[in-house]
Amino acid sequence: MRAPTRGVIASQGWSDVGTRHRFGQRGPLQPANYVDPTQRPLPPWGKRADRAYLNAIETFAPFAALVILIHLAAKANATTAILAASFFWLRVAHAVVFWAAISYVRTIVFTLGYVVILGLFYELMF
Repeated sequence: MRAPTRGVIASQGWSDVGTRHRFGQRGPLQPANYVDPTQRPLPPWGKRADRAYLNAIETFAPFAALVILIHLAAKANATTAILAASFFWLRVAHAVVFWAAISYVRTIVFTLGYVVILGLFYELMF
């Protein structure tokens, strides 16, 4: 891919790897796809990646609300910074173990992410 094309794709929220996968896995759209727009089936890891993405969106809302409230209440300190960084890395780890279908580790990492959110709530309230 040429650099300008890569920049345009990245600016639209598509990754270079995702674009290559999308066209490599399912191929470019054919005229029949426009007549019958049903999607071709995803591989199991693609379904897991989609569920991990949806889960990340669901857990981001309370995290973002708490971080904004902590900032507005001027209660930011080293603990809140560590908790926020921990949440980020736990979400990255959650996505990786979700894609890899490691169920028990995924549950532990997910639970630790919510413990971090509870820690942020505690820091906000006390």
